[in-house]
Amino acid sequence: YECGKRSRSTLEHYASGMLNCEKGGVDEDGIELVRCYDFANRDLGSRLVRAGWAVPDREMSQAYVFEELEAEARRNGMWSGRFSIR
Repeated sequence: YECGKRSRSTLEHYASGMLNCEKGGVDEDGIELVRCYDFANRDLGSRLVRAGWAVPDREMSQAYVFEELEAEARRNGMWSGRFSIR
């Protein structure tokens, strides 16, 4: 199935409205890291991972690993089928 399209539409839904984004540094490739929150101060990354429509980059951080394990156990989002991370 096309999990990328579902991931994108979920992000668009979560990101509709006002957002507050905070800078969190720069990675080794010079990419600025940010964390964004919705109007209710909910972390968009956390919500996407918990819903099963994103996976955390464990090489960068251990953030969202608990959310990923929860999504996998509940078979949320991508975890309800098969997918590969490229």
